[in-house]
Amino acid sequence: MAETIDHRNIVTLHEVIKQQRDQINELRDQLRATNANVAAIQADVQNTKQMIAVLKGIGMGSTVHV
Repeated sequence: MAETIDHRNIVTLHEVIKQQRDQINELRDQLRATNANVAAIQADVQNTKQMIAVLKGIGMGSTVHV
């Protein structure tokens, strides 16, 4: 009987680890997508600042910091 309980515990732990690994992979993919979205938004903000400066006929100053 002890082997059966130990075996069930090991199987349960294995399943939990598998679920956590899947969840970590999913969260990692979502983080990568979020990072890509942030980069795209930063580029859009920079382009918008440049367009506004051109339309107003003024310089933008430093473009190093958004």
